[in-house]
Amino acid sequence: MPQIFIKLKFKLIRTIFITNIIIGLFFSTTSTAQKCKTLFEMGNSLDNPESNFKNLFKNFPLYVENANEISFLNYKFIKKIRNTKEAIRYLKKNFKNNPPLGFIQIEKGTDPYEKKIILISDSNDIPNKKNIIKNIAKNYIQKGFKLYAVIYLYQKLQHTFYFFINPEDNTIVKKGNSFALCVYPGQKA
Repeated sequence: MPQIFIKLKFKLIRTIFITNIIIGLFFSTTSTAQKCKTLFEMGNSLDNPESNFKNLFKNFPLYVENANEISFLNYKFIKKIRNTKEAIRYLKKNFKNNPPLGFIQIEKGTDPYEKKIILISDSNDIPNKKNIIKNIAKNYIQKGFKLYAVIYLYQKLQHTFYFFINPEDNTIVKKGNSFALCVYPGQKA
């Protein structure tokens, strides 16, 4: 394949990934999106923080077409967040130490159940990463939120992604979370 097509492919992937982050951070969801749930919410009720990860590990291969590219190894509780500065430190690790993963939804038809989710990655940096991290830490994570780590394999390398959980309702912070995919009940890979 000519080098120009490879460069164009990576530019397209980068554009899709950045667009997904910006839309997720700055725009409200539409009425159609409000009917969907994340991979954390599908399945067992969120009676405790661990339910999020059990649901994620179970749902990921059911809803992501090329889910075999990621192998979840385990999850563990790290600590309770003390302040915004601490939240920023762990968010930076998510953006710095992990491959920039994104997911695209391809319409198969007009029915939302016919969407296909595909994992993509891009080695390019995310613009305004510092501002995005500060926005998430200040506006979506509070003192006392529980911090969990998920260890996974991607491209034969081990990675750790940090998740923030609201202790009042055991929900995962979705902003800046690559794994908080919106799916519809009944939708399959």
